[in-house]
Amino acid sequence: MAAALCAATILQLRLPDEKGDGTSSVVSETFVRDCLRYRNTLVYSKPISTEMLLTSLFLHMYYANSNQVHAATFALRDAITSAHLLRLDDHITLESLPDGQRELRIRIFWVLFVTERTFCSHHNFPVLLQKMDCLPNPDENRYGASCSIVEFCKLVRLFTTTESLLPRQPTLEYVPPQPSQVKDELQVIYQNINKIAMHQVNMPLLQEVNIQTTRAWLQSLLWQRALSNFLLDSQASEIIFTPEYPFTLAKDLLGFLSKIPLQLIKPHAYAMVSRSFATPFFNLG
Repeated sequence: MAAALCAATILQLRLPDEKGDGTSSVVSETFVRDCLRYRNTLVYSKPISTEMLLTSLFLHMYYANSNQVHAATFALRDAITSAHLLRLDDHITLESLPDGQRELRIRIFWVLFVTERTFCSHHNFPVLLQKMDCLPNPDENRYGASCSIVEFCKLVRLFTTTESLLPRQPTLEYVPPQPSQVKDELQVIYQNINKIAMHQVNMPLLQEVNIQTTRAWLQSLLWQRALSNFLLDSQASEIIFTPEYPFTLAKDLLGFLSKIPLQLIKPHAYAMVSRSFATPFFNLG
């Protein structure tokens, strides 16, 4: 797990080799080889652990950052399978655990949840994880997390409130909603996104970058859904239903990011790029 974490971190942050004789991709690839060499010695008949899940998740992050889509997909699905086997989304199982273990598993679940939503939406893959009711406890900080759990919960709520926008495996029972129903749903989601992502003075800037980029990306998905359902109208009272909304969205996002120090943007790496450039007309903002 440590080797996979090092590989993902080095590549995501583009950390240079301390000796100066290797690039971040070369160094991180070495960690991945060591990780896979050890992992191949494990027997899958042994009980699944959170460490095995996190190893797959960190490998996914490495592969996603190095644009190895197939490998990233397999690693992500492996992590999700581990989550299902560990029953991370099962309320009864979570309640049976000590407080520390329960909180750790809840956080792991939601990190995996957000990761899957970002990756699958970017590559148009169906999502597998279903949302659950338990959110991380903001008062539980025994792991010494440097980021605010409150902001992380806000990010989670952004994703859960837009579930209907993300790719899913079609079912035989699916009945397309009427355009009026779609418009009402999109309007409610749009309002909820703005409410959740509302700027707070005390929010750390690093988290603010993530929240606002995610907000813009999700709102672009809303607009695309409105477009595909022929709901756009130049006279619409809600800006999300106007043809020119992507220009406004891209302009606002670029205006926000232009004021942010580069070192606060770099840590978001793959997610930042995939969400930003998924925003329509981003380059025209």
